[in-house]
Amino acid sequence: MSPFSGMGANLAMLDGAGLAEALIERPTVDEAVTVYERVLLPRSAEAAEGAAEAIDDAFSPDGAARVLAHMEVPERAPGPAAGRVSG
Repeated sequence: MSPFSGMGANLAMLDGAGLAEALIERPTVDEAVTVYERVLLPRSAEAAEGAAEAIDDAFSPDGAARVLAHMEVPERAPGPAAGRVSG
């Protein structure tokens, strides 16, 4: 399954931060948007390709199994619990 599935909110936040940074660093809005789009457009195209792959996977003959496998929580390796403070 694609690494981009479920990343819409993350990409939106990253895009907002990138645009804000460009607006701070450039003297005009037009320049800021031009610089921002140089990063945004390739990243968006890559995410769209990943989303298309995920849709193809979901609607494949074994799509239900693929979607379920994507949603399963992987087993943790034996050891201390994450975030547990000892002492």
